Amino acid sequence: MSAPYVRRVLPKFAKRVREGLGEMAAAVKAGGALAPGAQGDAVVALQRRMRAVGLLSGPVDGTYGHALAEAVKEFQAAKKLPETGRVDADTLAAIRDNQLFVKDGFEGTPARLGQRGHDIRKVEQRLEGLGFKPGSVDGVFDRDTLAALERFRSADKEVPDRGSAITGKLASKLRERARRVEQDLKKLGLKPGKVDGNFGEQTEEAIRAFQRKNGLGRTGIADKKTRALLHEKAENAGSAVSDRVQKFIDVALAQRGDPYVFGAEGPNAFDCSGLIDYALKKAGVNIPRMSAAGYQRHFAGSKVSRENLKPGDLIFYWYPNTRGIPPGQASHVEIYLGNGKSMGTDNPSEGARVESVDWGAFIGGARVKQL
Repeated sequence: MSAPYVRRVLPKFAKRVREGLGEMAAAVKAGGALAPGAQGDAVVALQRRMRAVGLLSGPVDGTYGHALAEAVKEFQAAKKLPETGRVDADTLAAIRDNQLFVKDGFEGTPARLGQRGHDIRKVEQRLEGLGFKPGSVDGVFDRDTLAALERFRSADKEVPDRGSAITGKLASKLRERARRVEQDLKKLGLKPGKVDGNFGEQTEEAIRAFQRKNGLGRTGIADKKTRALLHEKAENAGSAVSDRVQKFIDVALAQRGDPYVFGAEGPNAFDCSGLIDYALKKAGVNIPRMSAAGYQRHFAGSKVSRENLKPGDLIFYWYPNTRGIPPGQASHVEIYLGNGKSMGTDNPSEGARVESVDWGAFIGGARVKQL
C-alpha cells in the first residue's frame, strides 16, 4: 500500500479545490456518507482528490465505482480509519487535512518529502533539464527528487540553503540557472521559446541542436559539460561591439575611482547620469544631459530586456528614494558591461566603479541607437 501524498494546492487551483470539498461535505451531510453507486459533482470532486494524492489513476467521470472505492479504502487505511470505501464525516475531514494550501514560489511553505504538487513538478522539470536526474518528473517529492536537489547544491556553491526541503531561495536559484541556459541559447539564435526557466519542448530541441552542432551527445539535457560550452559560446557571441560602443564603455571605465557628487557631470566628479552624459558625448552622441528617468524616457523606443542586454546598453534601476521618483521610473542608471557587470556611480564612499548588476532593483534596459 502506498501512503497518500500531501497535496500542495497552489493559489490558482485553491478555489476549485475548496468548492469540491464543499460539494463533498454537502453530499455527506445529506446522506450520511458518499458511497459506491453515487454520481454527480461530489463524486467528481472525490475522484480529483484521490487522483491528486496518488491513489486513483482512473477517469474522472462522476461515477462512484469499484476503483474509487478501493482508493478510498487505501486512503482510510493510511489514515487509520475504518476501511469502508465510503466517505463519512471522519474520512472527509482527513481528505480536507491532506490538502496543503500554499503560496506560489514555496514562500512560507517549503516542500517536503511525501508532498505532491505542480510547483514540485516544475522543480523536477528544471532538475531534469539541467542534468541532475530527479527520477520521474511527476510532481512527487520523493527520495530521487531529494538526491537530485543535493547534486544541484553540490554543483552550485551559490545555492544559499541546505536541508531536505525545497525552499523559496533554492527554487529561485534553480529557475535562475534554467533561465541562463535559455538566455544563452537565445543569444546563439537557437530559439528555445519563452525565456522563463521552464524547460519546455522548444528548449529541449534547441539544446539538441546546440549539442549536435558542437559534437556533444544529443540528449536535449543541459548537463554540466553542455552548460559550460553553451555559456562560453554565448558570451563570446555577445561580446563584439562597435567602435563607438567600445569608446562609450572605455571612457566610462576610465573614470573609475572618480568621486560621486550629486549633479556633477565631469571631468573629475560625476553622479550617475552625469557619467552617462560625459561618456556619450565623448563617444559622439550629442544629446542633452538628462536624469536617469530622463534617459529612460528618451530611449523608450529602444528598450532591451534582461536576456537581450549587450555591452554598452543602459540599465535602469529603481530604489526607494527621497526625490519622489515612483516605482517603475528610474532613480539610477548605469552602463552594462556584459557578464552580469555594470559601470556606474551612486555612492560617495565608493565613487565610480564596476560592480555586479543589482537584478533585484533592475527595471529595464535600453540601447543607444546612435552608438
